[in-house]
Amino acid sequence: MSGESAEQSYSRTMVVRGYQTIEICVSPHWGSHNTYELNVSVEFRGLVVAGSLTHINCSFRMSPGIMLSGDVPVNRVDLQALVSTEDKITPAGYFDKLQRFFWPTKSTISVLRSERDLCLATKCPYYQLVLDYSVSTYRDSIGANVAVTGLLAASDDLWAMGVTLLAFDARKKCIARMADVTGRVFLPRRGDYTFQLQIRHLNTKDLEAMRRMNLSVVFDLGLRLSIQIRPSVAAVFDRRFIARYVNSTIPTGKQLPFFFDTATFKAPPEAQPGDVLVGIL
Repeated sequence: MSGESAEQSYSRTMVVRGYQTIEICVSPHWGSHNTYELNVSVEFRGLVVAGSLTHINCSFRMSPGIMLSGDVPVNRVDLQALVSTEDKITPAGYFDKLQRFFWPTKSTISVLRSERDLCLATKCPYYQLVLDYSVSTYRDSIGANVAVTGLLAASDDLWAMGVTLLAFDARKKCIARMADVTGRVFLPRRGDYTFQLQIRHLNTKDLEAMRRMNLSVVFDLGLRLSIQIRPSVAAVFDRRFIARYVNSTIPTGKQLPFFFDTATFKAPPEAQPGDVLVGIL
């Protein structure tokens, strides 16, 4: 940008999504009445996952869209530069969350008979499904993201009829209430908690099909567990290889393999079989 004052330049970055429109708006400051010459350029950059040679039973998940298996010592992931050459690449990966799935310990379906629970259109009573999940924490002061995965793609009719997710501590005190199937909760003390999902519906058959929905809880680990990333399989198995990625370059349209050393990675002590470690590359 140039004008009566010295030439100036500004650079901003933002995360974009595919198949969307980006609108750039420029307006003069209310106190500036000078004439300026403005040059705007937009450059797209970024890497995408081109391939991941892993098993189906994954125990690690990394953003963006990478699944790693704990059953093999080495996981290979190929990253591709789609729109421009990416240089000075020095990859690093870590895990900072633990995902655990819970199944209902109790489920009941009952009819709501009060007048306020009648459907306005049909005057028929609603039925309510109540699912209880027993959740235990391994330390004090832990945050968690909760989601009922079976309802994430539910129809609009289901949302309109009412979905509520509650969290209770060991003393049966309600500590969180979410009018959605996803939410963020804070669990202050180590111990047992009960999450309760309540769904209203006019059709009991639809509620019967939801009795076995699981609850996904992603706990904050409170620390970052790094994982080694090597440029070759030999660098993973032979400790004489100290090779690492240092300022690597991926030309446009080309791929670069990343080898994750899951053999020497140590999972946190609170991890159990079936848990998923969640992290970022």
